[in-house]
Amino acid sequence: MIFSYNWLQSFFDKKLPSPNLLAEKINLKLFEVEEVKKVNDDWAIKIDILPNRAGDCFSHLGVAREISAITGLKMIEKKSSFKKKSKSNFKIEIKDKESCPRYLAVVLRNINVESSPSWIKERLKVCGVQSINNIVDIVNYAMLETGQPMHAFDLDKISGNKIIVRKARKNETIHALDNKKYSLNEKTLLISDPEKILGIAGIKGGKNAEIDEKTKNIIVESANFDRVMIRKASNFLKIRTDASLRFEHGIDSSLSETGALKALEMISEIAGGEIDSITDIYSFKRKKEKLTLDLNYLNSLLGASIDKSTAKKILVILGFKIVKDEKDVLKIEAPDWRVDISCQEDLIEEVGRIYGYERIKSIMPQATIDPPQRNQEFYWLNKVRNFFKNVGFSETYNHSFINDKEAGNFNYNLDNLIEVEKPVSLEQRYLRPSLIPKLLNNSKENEKFINDFKIFEIGNVFTKKGSQFKEKKEVAGLITGNSFYQTKGTIELLFNELGISQVEFKSLQEKDCLFHLNKRAQILINKERVGFLGLVSRRVLNPLKIKSDISLFYLDFDLLKDRTSKDIYYSQIPKFPLISRDISIVVPEKEGYLKIENCINRLKLDKVEEIIFSDSYQGKEIPQKKKSLTLRIVYRDNQRTLNAQEVNSFHEKIIKEIEKNKDWQVRK
Repeated sequence: MIFSYNWLQSFFDKKLPSPNLLAEKINLKLFEVEEVKKVNDDWAIKIDILPNRAGDCFSHLGVAREISAITGLKMIEKKSSFKKKSKSNFKIEIKDKESCPRYLAVVLRNINVESSPSWIKERLKVCGVQSINNIVDIVNYAMLETGQPMHAFDLDKISGNKIIVRKARKNETIHALDNKKYSLNEKTLLISDPEKILGIAGIKGGKNAEIDEKTKNIIVESANFDRVMIRKASNFLKIRTDASLRFEHGIDSSLSETGALKALEMISEIAGGEIDSITDIYSFKRKKEKLTLDLNYLNSLLGASIDKSTAKKILVILGFKIVKDEKDVLKIEAPDWRVDISCQEDLIEEVGRIYGYERIKSIMPQATIDPPQRNQEFYWLNKVRNFFKNVGFSETYNHSFINDKEAGNFNYNLDNLIEVEKPVSLEQRYLRPSLIPKLLNNSKENEKFINDFKIFEIGNVFTKKGSQFKEKKEVAGLITGNSFYQTKGTIELLFNELGISQVEFKSLQEKDCLFHLNKRAQILINKERVGFLGLVSRRVLNPLKIKSDISLFYLDFDLLKDRTSKDIYYSQIPKFPLISRDISIVVPEKEGYLKIENCINRLKLDKVEEIIFSDSYQGKEIPQKKKSLTLRIVYRDNQRTLNAQEVNSFHEKIIKEIEKNKDWQVRK
C-alpha cells in the first residue's frame, strides 16, 4: 500500500525523519518498506502492510500512530465532533443487521460540485487514486486518511426518501460506476431505495445515484459491513476495490464516525453546504479486548529485562489503556482500532517490537536436551531399507491394491481378501495380501529395458479370516536370473546386519507353491518361520509373460523386528589358518543342498567354521534323475593350527553321517 510522506507529516508539528531514514525505522520496527519514490514535491512510500494490521494501518492515520510510537514524536491532537440529529425525514432501513452492524448516513444540502483543490489531487495521485470531483475525491481522501470506506449518493436521485440495506434478489443486476453491468447472487448485500439499486455494499457504487456536476444535495454513507460477506461477494463479482479490500480484512465499527467526521469537515471547507440530518443505526458494538499482561512472563518470553514503566509507556503511546496496575501485572484495554489484539502474547509482541528486538541480547539457551525415545519400527525399517540399497537393490513403491486377474494368477482365496467398498476402479478392487504380485509386475515392466536388476519393497499387506482383519508389514525383493544362492546369501547378510542369530533355511514342502521344486526354502529364526525364498516357477512366470528367471524372497517384518539386536559383538581376526575340504554328493535331482547342510550341522563339530555351497552338476557321469552337489567345508581352530590328520578325522565323520541317507552317495 502506498502512503504520502507529506500526508504523514501533516499529523506532526515537528519534522519527520527524511523519507529514506523513516523507511529504515519502519522496516526495523513495523513493516517492510518495498519502495521509496519521489513524486513531484512529495515522496511515495510503498509499505507491505501485514493482513492482521489492515484494520488500522490501511490508513495514513494508523501508520502515523505507529510512526509516533517508533520516533517518539507527538501527534497533533485533532478534535472534531458533530451533534447527531435524531429527527430526520430521510429513513434508513437495515434488513440484515448481521451483515451491517452500523450504518451512518449524513444528508448535506446546497453543496458545490467542482474540481478538487490541487493539494488533494496531488496526495491522491501519490497514492494511486484518480481525481473525479471534489465530493468523490473528499470521500476517497477521508478513506485513505482514516481507513473507513465511504460513499456519496446524489440525494435527489434517490426515490422514496429512503435507503434500504438488503440482500440481492434473484436475477437482479446493477449498472456500476465503472460502466459495467453485474449479475448479482442472493448473498450479495445491496444499498437501494424502494425502486432501484444504488450500489453494492462495501464494494462499488451504482450509476443510479452518481454524483455529477449538477448535484446539489448528497447523502454520505459511512457504514460497517461483515468482512466474510464482502469477501465472498467480491470474489463472486470479480471486483476488488479499495473499499472491499479494507472491509474484507475487518475494521471496527467505531471507525464509521471517525471517517464521517473527516469527510464532513472537508466538504464543509471545500464544497460548502449544510448538514441537514444525521442518522446512525448502531446494531451492535464489538466488545473491547481486556487483557492481563504478566511482566515476568513478558521478560521470560522476550529474553529481556524491560521494566514496568517502559512497558507501560510503550503501550500507552500505542493507544492501549492501563485499567489496573498491580505489582507485576497490568490490566490492559485495547483501543477500538486494534482488532488484531486478542491475547497476552499480542501485547508482548507490541512491547518487544517498539522496545527494539535489536536491544535484546542474544543468549544461548541453557537446558539439557534429552534424546527422544527411539521409534523401534522406524529405526529397523531404515536399517533394512539402507541395507538393500547398499547391496545394489532399488526400492519400489506400489499402491496397496490388486485386481481380480492378479488374485486369480496367484490363487488367492477371495474369502480371505479385503474388498474395497467403493474402489476407484476395478484395478483396485482388493487390498493386497502380499507384495509379490506388484513386484513381479515391476519385473515384467523392467525387463523391457534392462536384463539384470534387483528390486525390493517394504509395505503393508492385508488379510482377513472370517470377520477378523489383519494388517502387517512385509519385506520382499527379487533378483533376476537363476540366483537362488545369491538371494540366500543376501538374506544371510541382512540377518547379520540386524544382529539376528539362530537362522535356519529348511526345505519347503507345500505343493501349491510359487517356487521351483528344487530351489526353495523356508526361513526360520529360532525354529519360527519368518519368510521364504526361492526360484520362481515358470508355472507362475509364463502366464505373467515374464521371460527372465526370478529369484524371490519375502519376510514378515513384524516378526523380524522383534528378533533384532542392537548389540554389536566383535571377534578377533583369526590368527591361525583355515583348512577346507570339498565334498560332492550324488542326490535325487529334486533334493536341495539345505538338507545336506542341516545334516552336517547336526553333528555340532566345533571345528567346522562354515559350509559353502559350491556347485551343482548333472551330466554323463551322473545317473539319470540324479545330480551332484558340491559343498566346501571350512575347518579352523582359534587356539592352534589344525593338522591334516585332525581335519581328515572330522571329514570322515561328516561322510559317514551323510551316507546314512540311502538316497545320498558321496563321490570319491
